[in-house]
Amino acid sequence: MQREILTLQVGNYSNYVATHFWNSQQYVESDGLHTEQLNPRTVIIDRKGAYNIGGDVQEEAYDLRQDTELTDFLEELDSPERKATYSDSLKNQVKRWSDYNAIYHDPKAFMELPQFTHLDPTNRLATFTRGFSCFDENNFGEDLMDTVRRYMEATDNAQGFQLFLDINDGFSGLGCRIVEELVQEYGKKTILSFGIADAIHGTHGEQHVTRVNQALTLSYLMELDTLYLPLHIDNYKSPYLKPFTTRYESSGLLAACIETATIAKNGVRLGDVERLLNPQLRTSLLGLGLGMPIPIQDNALFSKQQTASITTVRGPLNVLKSLSPVLETLSNAKTFQYDAFPVDPSFPQLTLGIDHNGMIGESDLAVQHLPILTTMYSGRPLEGYLTNMLNHLDLARRDTWLRGEFALGDDGKDDTQWLTRYHELQEIQARYQE
Repeated sequence: MQREILTLQVGNYSNYVATHFWNSQQYVESDGLHTEQLNPRTVIIDRKGAYNIGGDVQEEAYDLRQDTELTDFLEELDSPERKATYSDSLKNQVKRWSDYNAIYHDPKAFMELPQFTHLDPTNRLATFTRGFSCFDENNFGEDLMDTVRRYMEATDNAQGFQLFLDINDGFSGLGCRIVEELVQEYGKKTILSFGIADAIHGTHGEQHVTRVNQALTLSYLMELDTLYLPLHIDNYKSPYLKPFTTRYESSGLLAACIETATIAKNGVRLGDVERLLNPQLRTSLLGLGLGMPIPIQDNALFSKQQTASITTVRGPLNVLKSLSPVLETLSNAKTFQYDAFPVDPSFPQLTLGIDHNGMIGESDLAVQHLPILTTMYSGRPLEGYLTNMLNHLDLARRDTWLRGEFALGDDGKDDTQWLTRYHELQEIQARYQE
């Protein structure tokens, strides 16, 4: 029996990603992510009004499909004539992540931040420090931990936690505060946080705030010695990917990355991931390389500088066989092979020049299977990311305006705290140079 994993979804963009993730899990055998009632074992955290729940609450699960204005996908979800894809209509109709959710959720899985309203520009949760303080407001932290304990007490011997965590806005601080609490109460359990970063927009100042949020998230999670894998949507480019115009589309790619990279949990437990990728508890920052479609001739995903890696290959048998010589050359790595990623009717059609089986070619049919390769790694290739984050912290500690933006909340940063954070991250960077 697979040991259980509890998921926490912290932030609006993370909930877009997680919705695609859970929709795709319909095609995966039991992997410890669901309850005995087959609901996702997850806690969903967002602003007030960020999702629609209409009608009566079912005794065992919320049905997010009872809104008065359903998307075409939800209207036809149970229809025997359901289409192979609703990508085009959803791209225009999705206003909230619940607009393409096909899953029944535990009624106690939902937690709102009532002091913040979705899409309200006058009351934004913009900074790490403001989000950090939210944990202790309105009994949020107590209620959250009660929900976590209820889930954990219903498990036999849970492996640990995985978090989908927004790192561009104030949810970054709230997520780090949650991880801190999980470490204090469940210190022996493995915690893997996926830092979810949408494309950066806004004024020049707002972009600086976003990058400082990302840097502070890295600094806090490294201090807690928990596994951290940042995923920046802007880092994943391919001539075979369409330009993203909506969150519904871009979040689909990140969901496919996470679902593929973590499908190996069927064969490798979270603790095994930590022992392989962070053996000395000194390199808990991870990276994720992506190939979609699989780049058979491209060895860039397999850097010789990687300390260790877990590679997952998904695709037809002939593709898997063609990659075997490359995979056999990898040292200190574990590799797993599975069927291609199943493209649910709710999943966006992301690719160009790809046929319906996900191979390079042309087809008028919707893509239903995607060959994907991911490699989750640690080691020296991440030194550049750490340097980038250090530069943002350095700017923040020198810029009076930026420091002022992060002064709000119980964990407002003074000059000494900024300098301390900077030096701590410098020490972490040095580990990746060894």
